[in-house]
Amino acid sequence: MDTSKALLIVDSPPLDARKISHEMSACGWRVHHADDLHQVLALAKCTFPAVGLLFLSLQILPKTADIENIVAGDHRKWIALIDEEPRENTILSRLLENLFFAYHVLPIEQQQLDCLLNHALSMVCLGAGRTTDDTFEKQYQDRKIVGTSPAIKRLYGIIDKVADVDASIYISGESGTGKELTAHAIHERSLRAKEPFVAVNCGAIPSNLVQSELFGYEKGAFTGASHRKIGRIEAATKGTLFLDEIGDLPTDIQVNLLRFLEDKKIQRIGSLDEISVDVRILCATHNNLEDAVKDGNFREDLYHRLNIIRIDIPPLRERVDDIELLAHGGFKFQAQRY
Repeated sequence: MDTSKALLIVDSPPLDARKISHEMSACGWRVHHADDLHQVLALAKCTFPAVGLLFLSLQILPKTADIENIVAGDHRKWIALIDEEPRENTILSRLLENLFFAYHVLPIEQQQLDCLLNHALSMVCLGAGRTTDDTFEKQYQDRKIVGTSPAIKRLYGIIDKVADVDASIYISGESGTGKELTAHAIHERSLRAKEPFVAVNCGAIPSNLVQSELFGYEKGAFTGASHRKIGRIEAATKGTLFLDEIGDLPTDIQVNLLRFLEDKKIQRIGSLDEISVDVRILCATHNNLEDAVKDGNFREDLYHRLNIIRIDIPPLRERVDDIELLAHGGFKFQAQRY
């Protein structure tokens, strides 16, 4: 990775990119430009600016998924310039907290920006070389996601950035791409790693049992309830709850899950007492939740609660360099069985 004074500016009004480019060039920065976020990945193939500069505003905010997929998985330290101080618990404030090295409210003076960029560059230099091709496999040998392709490296970059961010994460990807492995990797790198990791396949539980499986029940709550049962949410206390195939969750249970996400309290079936539960929620689906929301099959408010951070898992066709590694891993596994 080139850790020299290279700066990438994503041009977007009202950011005066020309003015900033001229000022930073005068401070010794080599400035590169991208017309939008989609050009960032293409530019990274030929140049490696260590620091990125992006303008963000609620009024002209690009698609959240674009920011998460590109900025979170990028090697750069990103700095956001914004037009007003962010309010608490907004899309903008969550993006700034979760994905950016720092932010500054415009206007910003030349010396201030140069100081901020140099600070970010220093942090990049501290980590330079940690994920080179020679050390990448050793660094991540404890993980079960196989691959050293650029797509997998971006995925690991995202995992490292979000692991200690105690926010809900929506993992999207086709069947077989490793959504649960990704959830495990996030949990294992988080501050909750020593606590339970509880996985629930929402699509495999009969609809009439989902409530009791997630929230539990008291003895005598219904016919056959001969003892108290702790639900999956409560079982994951202080740890991580992974809700796989969240798109298959019945509508009435979606309401209860939303209520839990809002106040972090549950009620077992047959009980009037509320129980506070500290748990981090990760969810996944192979379906398109945005389409499910449009079709009325998934609550929009629940979708936004779960989709604080989004991770898109690349399919194998986008990381063909990993096929040989996967094949060797498969042969090794079979050899150990016999």
